[in-house]
Parts: sequence; structure tokens; C-alpha cells
Amino acid sequence: MLRAMKRIGILVAGLVALAAPLALAQDPDVEAQEISRRLNRLFLDHAVASRPLFPLFATMNGWREYDGQFANDISDEHREAQRQFCRRGLENLKAFDRNRLDEHDQLSYDVFQYNQLRCLDRLEFDLHLLPIDQGGFNLISTFPIWGSGKGPQPFRNTVDYENFLKRITGFVGWMDTAIANMRRGIARGFVQPREVMEKTLPQLTAMIADDLRQSPFYEPIVNMSAEIEGEDRKRLAAAYEDAIRTQIVPAYRRVRDFVRDEYLPKCRATAGLTGLPGGDRLYAHYIRAQTTSSLTPQEIIDLGQREVARLREKMEALKKASGFDGDLRDWAAKLRNERVRYAKVEDVIQAYHLLHERVYPQLGKLFGSLPRAQYEIREVEEYREQSAPNQYWRATRGRPAVFYLNLRALKKEPMGVSVSLFLHETLPGHHLQMALAQENRALPGFRRVGHWHAYVEGWAVYGEDLGFDMGLYHDPYQHLNKLAGDQVHAARMVTDVGLHVKGWSREQAIQYMRDNTVGPYLWADFEGGVASSVERQMSWPGYALGYKIGQLKILELRERAQAKLGQKFDLRAFHDELLKDGAMPFDILEGKMDRWIARVR
Repeated sequence: MLRAMKRIGILVAGLVALAAPLALAQDPDVEAQEISRRLNRLFLDHAVASRPLFPLFATMNGWREYDGQFANDISDEHREAQRQFCRRGLENLKAFDRNRLDEHDQLSYDVFQYNQLRCLDRLEFDLHLLPIDQGGFNLISTFPIWGSGKGPQPFRNTVDYENFLKRITGFVGWMDTAIANMRRGIARGFVQPREVMEKTLPQLTAMIADDLRQSPFYEPIVNMSAEIEGEDRKRLAAAYEDAIRTQIVPAYRRVRDFVRDEYLPKCRATAGLTGLPGGDRLYAHYIRAQTTSSLTPQEIIDLGQREVARLREKMEALKKASGFDGDLRDWAAKLRNERVRYAKVEDVIQAYHLLHERVYPQLGKLFGSLPRAQYEIREVEEYREQSAPNQYWRATRGRPAVFYLNLRALKKEPMGVSVSLFLHETLPGHHLQMALAQENRALPGFRRVGHWHAYVEGWAVYGEDLGFDMGLYHDPYQHLNKLAGDQVHAARMVTDVGLHVKGWSREQAIQYMRDNTVGPYLWADFEGGVASSVERQMSWPGYALGYKIGQLKILELRERAQAKLGQKFDLRAFHDELLKDGAMPFDILEGKMDRWIARVR
């Protein structure tokens, strides 16, 4: 009897097992949920597999087990590993029929696919032979921030300190690979412009510390937690001194001497990609990557010139409305001289904090959701202030976001604050957009930290536009400053194509900015600022295009929604929809917003 009951139990269990997939096939909701679960498991598995491949990025996202690892991402071996990783992602995606996914998962599918294709597109070009530049985001400039304890690297306990010592060894290997790659570039004529590398030399020299305790890499020892005591404290201090003396300083010296003595004499005299073999094809890649559009260079330069002229007309109208009779340049200089300016770093930073107090209470009128994350305001480090722009670094686990101010102008004269700069970098610009995405647990991880340049920078410039909705540009100086900034973004579209397609020199690009913007009369540090901006365009082709192209696309989407929805249009709802799914390429964003408009109608 017992044996018979066992047989029946086994039979019933078997029937249940057979019925489960049958029920799944017959219940569309359950089937859709299972497909969604498997798709999102693919995204998670892909993200987990990326962590040892990109351990610095893993640290930025709080995965502590990778804090002691460093991947030499400019080595041939690592580039091949990246290629296989991205191909595998595309291959795994083929297991899913996009048409059977809901709208949320279709967005993830599309962005994931686009990401892998962009990865493979980038790896078609030998950009690892140009591993160093002056722009301030390069590893030679950012790794000291990691090592100072002011970046994503944690320094809480002895394990953290030992982890970073391991990373130093990996970084030194990266520096030596950079030299080897640049030698390969010399042999092929694939080299940086001379002006770019001349500006890189001071950044390298700044890390060759005579007094090891003045190195940024020694700051974690100076600021060591009191919880680390006794022998551990002495041991770590000795280990960091030794690492700086025997690894960090010699590596920076090797690269500095190589650049100065061997690389600079072989650098190209041309400023743009026209001076490189295959430069036209490479620039087409940069346009795709930085704008997520199919615009041609000629379309870009034409659009930039139209925008420069349109913004000039708006500035002239603003001047006329003010009652000023003279030249626009004279009015700009007059406004600048009349405004409050600050002579001390701490006073400038405090003025931006006060601006936060004006802006934050108004955000509820424009957004249904606001981020929880905080940000701090810091001065750009002296060693990279000549080339680095104002910038935003998103928050990492345990550390707030950072709004970096480049205050080199203070060395010439007192400076004021810029409402449009604040809106761009913090609220409602970069900080609001990136923090909302990071905090949205409904998104797969890769979408929470996605950085699609034209979306991200376009949103930040559009965020400046929202200053009008908040009544922040009543001051004619701040209004003119906003228009002048827009004009600079438009002018950089012209200079970018000029440099990389039309063979312009660095001096031609700078002169175009002088002749076609009011910056020389409005900003004390215009000459230094425009020179460093043009030099970044030389080493970061296409980067400057995303700002204006992105802003115009978002404004186009807003105007389309207003036209189609009429009285149903709600600006808060539009912003929430635009932001809630994270950054994405514009063709995907446009389809998403069109579907939203159709639903609201």
C-alpha cells in the first residue's frame, strides 16, 4: 500500500511538472513575466561579468570586492576581452524576441543592444594608441584623485589601504603600456597634436613630488582614521611612502620624459583629425558616439552657424530692451563690471551654495520627483585647472556627488557666479538627472549609470533654459550670460567641424570664437577658457557637439508635446517622463516620448 502511494505521488509530481510549462504557455501574463525575468537576468549577469573587466567602474558603483583590482584597458589583451564581452552580449540578446516584450523591457533591450554595438564600433579604431591627453578626465589626471581619498576609492580601514596599494601596481603597468602604445602610434603616424601634449607635460610633472608627503597619493595617510592604530598605522605610512617613491613618481617621470623627449618631436602639427590616417572615418565615428544622430559634418556646421546668428539677434534684442544704445560688446563689458565679484575661493563657493538655496525650493514646480542624493562643491585641483572644465562627478556609494569649479580666473581678478553654470552642473542639470537615474531601482543597473553624451549634456544645457521658468534670469547680466553660453555651444559646433574636417588650425578655431561670441567682453578668463576649450576639441573630437545638439533635440520634443497635447500638456509630467528611464540614444528617446504623447492624448 505504501509502495503504491509512493508511485501515485511520483505520478502526480510528474504530471504537475509537465503541466507547469503547459500552464505557462497558456497564461500570457505568466509567460511575459518569465520572459522579462530572464531578460533582466541577462542584464544582471552581463553587469556582474563586467566588474572584473572594468574594476574602477565597479568601485564607483560600490562593489567592494573589486577595490584592489586594476584592468589595463589599453592593452591588446584587454581590448580583445572587451570585444568578446560585447559580442557575447549581442549574441545572448538574440534569444529574445523583442516584439514579445513590454514597453519597459523593449527600452532596455534597445539601449543594451545600442550599447554593445557602440562598444564594437569603438574597438574598430586604435584609440588605445592615443591614451594620454590634457583634458583633465584622463587617467593620468583622475587617478591621483582616486588616490587622494577624494574620489570613489574608499579609505576606511587597513583592507582599503592595502587594496589601493595593489591598484597602484596596476596603474604603473598601465603607464608603461601607454608609452609602448604611443611608440606604436609614432610608427604609424597616429599621434596627438603638439599643443595637446605640451599642455599635458605640467600635469605629469606635478605628480613627480620631491617631498613624498606633498603627493596627493599621501593624503590618505595624512587623513587616516583614528581607528587604524599602532603598528598598522606605521606599516601603512611606510608602505605608501615606498609606493610613491618607487612606483608612482618613477612612472610619472618615465611618461613625462618620454613625452618631452621622444613623443613631442613626432607630434603632428595639425590640430584636427584631418592630420591622421583615416581621420574622416574616425570623425564619423565620433559624431555617432557623441550625438547619437546621423548628422553629417556639413549639417552640423550649418546648424551651428544658424544658432550663432540667432543667438546674436536675441542678445541684440535684450540689449535694446535695456535701453543701452551702444555696441553689444560694450554693453557686455558694462554689465560685467557692474556685478558683484569675489576675490576668495571660499567666497565663490559660498555664493554657489546660496544659489542652491534659491533654486531648490522652486524645483517642485517643474518636477514630480527629486533625487535624495546630495552634492558638494569643490575647486578643480591646481595641477589640472589649466585644461579641465567645470564638471560634475556623480555620487558613488558612501560619497556625495561633486560639482567641480574651475577657479583659475581668480588668479587674474575677482569673479562672480554664473546662474546658468550652476543650473547646468547641479539642479536641474547633471545632478538631478544622474541622481534620479541612479536611485531608480526599477531600471536595470546598466540604465541607472548610462552616460549617453548628447542626452546628458543636452539635458544639462536644457536645465539652464529652465532658469527662465524659475525666474532666475531677471538680471540682464545673468540673462546675457546664459545666451552667451548657448552661443559658445553653437560656435563649438562650427569649430569642431572646422578642426576635424576643414583642416582649421588651433588659432583659426580660437579666432572664430573671438569674432563670433561676446565671451571676450563678458568673461575675465575668456582667452584661457577658449584656448583650453579648443584644445579639448582637438583631443576629444565630437565631444562639444552633444551640448547644443542635445539641447535642441529636447526643446524639439517639448515643443512637439505642447503642440500635440495642447491644454493637456503638463511640463512636470513631460520632465518626469523624459527623465524616468535614464539616459539613452536620441532615436530611442524620441520613440519613447512619441508613445507617451499618444497615451496622454
